[in-house]
Amino acid sequence: MAPVIQVYIYRDIELEKLGQPGYIRYWDDVAKVPYLYNAAKQEWISYDDKVSLECKMKYMCDQGLGGAMSWGALSR
Repeated sequence: MAPVIQVYIYRDIELEKLGQPGYIRYWDDVAKVPYLYNAAKQEWISYDDKVSLECKMKYMCDQGLGGAMSWGALSR
């Protein structure tokens, strides 16, 4: 059976997943991003938050890059 791919906007993650029973927040210190895992549902959610975006902007400034680009798969 193929894995199910779900796309969330951050607001939905914040309202429906963060702090809910079974969802544990982790931090990937190499990629500098948070992710949630729910073992009972075998659900893994990768996302950006304020801290990870700050890390990305700091890297951009430290490297003297001229700007950044981002895209959203879904917006409401």
